[in-house]
Amino acid sequence: MILFQRFRSLRTYSNLFVLNLTIADFIMAVGNIPMLVISSFWGHWVFGIAGCRAYAFIGSTASFVSINTLAVISVDRCRVIVWTIPRNNRMTRRTFILIIVSIWTYAILWASGPLFGFGKYILEGTNNSCTFDFLTRSGAVRGHVVSIFTAHFIIPIGIVAVSFFLIFRAISKYKHELREATKVYGEIELPLHMRKNDIWNSHEAKISKVTLTVILVFCVSWMPYAIVALIGEFGDQSKLTRLAAGIPCLLAKCSTIVNPIVYVLLHPKFRSRIVNFGACDKSLEFRRQEQYRRMTVSSRTPQRTSSV
Repeated sequence: MILFQRFRSLRTYSNLFVLNLTIADFIMAVGNIPMLVISSFWGHWVFGIAGCRAYAFIGSTASFVSINTLAVISVDRCRVIVWTIPRNNRMTRRTFILIIVSIWTYAILWASGPLFGFGKYILEGTNNSCTFDFLTRSGAVRGHVVSIFTAHFIIPIGIVAVSFFLIFRAISKYKHELREATKVYGEIELPLHMRKNDIWNSHEAKISKVTLTVILVFCVSWMPYAIVALIGEFGDQSKLTRLAAGIPCLLAKCSTIVNPIVYVLLHPKFRSRIVNFGACDKSLEFRRQEQYRRMTVSSRTPQRTSSV
């Protein structure tokens, strides 16, 4: 978030989706981790029923926003690369705001379900955090678990899979066309527009690989949690010990820390801004010191008074 505030060049709509992902991770980190740490220190949940519901609601909303934002980022990458229309079909401000509002509204509505009777929030196996109920085998609870698993895991991952299949197929097709053109014209005599397209496609392909890496990290983090929930509703609950139910929760929470780090370190623009961040601070401090020195010298210089 500091990078977005500091560097205006990063504030493209595609990168602002990443900012939305970072905000969701930040909300989960601030809204969940302190309560989790305090309860872990005491050995049991210490914030009562209302705190449990608030904890689970914040965590559910943030996780739903994260997975659906990743799906939108995948579609955006597909839009840019597959249809190759960065100039003629740029996203408008209105479209961007509509997408962001839709993501958050969709997530909040689903996270509010247990607060109004569609499922419920309970203590997790380790008794130091809360989540949605996946142990009670009633029709309402089972329907809630299946609905969440479908709406916030199967569908987004399906969108991601289709988007990246189209992306890598388009990249493969373009590389084949480039090789054929190189055979005809030679590498040096390749038309200018094809060389520019090659540079642009290479850059977009790198960003797509970074996005795919972040999505895979998210899936690895949340897959055990999804499996535990399905076992709780449809499998042998005797295998779900307190430890077996608690570890996937902690692993899922780790994605809030890992996702921004992975994206910043692997994305070319973000990585270069991180490298230049310290240099910018030093340059700014140097300019401030120089300005202060000049003001000091100016104030000490005697002013000439004109005699009448």
